[in-house]
Amino acid sequence: MKSRFIVLIIFIVFLILVFPIKIHYLDGGSIAYKAITYSITKVHRINDKSSTGYDTGTIIKLFGFKIYDNVTTYVSVSNDYVEYPKIEAIFNNKNNNEFREYLEYDNRVVYLANNIDEVYYFEGANKYKLSDYINKVGDLDKGIQSLINIMSYFATYKDGGTTIYISREYKIAIKKMNTVMGDRDIYIYEYK
Repeated sequence: MKSRFIVLIIFIVFLILVFPIKIHYLDGGSIAYKAITYSITKVHRINDKSSTGYDTGTIIKLFGFKIYDNVTTYVSVSNDYVEYPKIEAIFNNKNNNEFREYLEYDNRVVYLANNIDEVYYFEGANKYKLSDYINKVGDLDKGIQSLINIMSYFATYKDGGTTIYISREYKIAIKKMNTVMGDRDIYIYEYK
């Protein structure tokens, strides 16, 4: 009797872990199938930048980690190749735990980890050093926001609003300080 009860409990736990719940998103028609151990999302979301008006594709996550993502945005601009913004960080073998001053702008400082030589931002066909891009834009927050827009939110501290953004694709993280003590500096470091 006791072994049947254990088998029944194991079977119920198995069902909960493996069988998904269907979720409809109000983003243009995306559907997600979510279980505790995995999720599969058939993406069909509205995107004004897409020539079809939608992003389409599939995202598969296993234990919360994205293992497959083929979401596509179709762009047609008179048969020209259009490249979306991206980031490139040039790494070296120095210590990642120390920072150096990279750029001072409007009494605020951008710090780079010692193991990052330079950060580049690609806007269309143009490649900018981060410092040059911020100077081109004319505003530190707008320049950094361009990078953050193609990264993922990670965490917010309860120190006044310091926020961390990460990118597994570009292997960098940005810590945008916003403390009650008035610290508004920005730290860019390697994300592993």
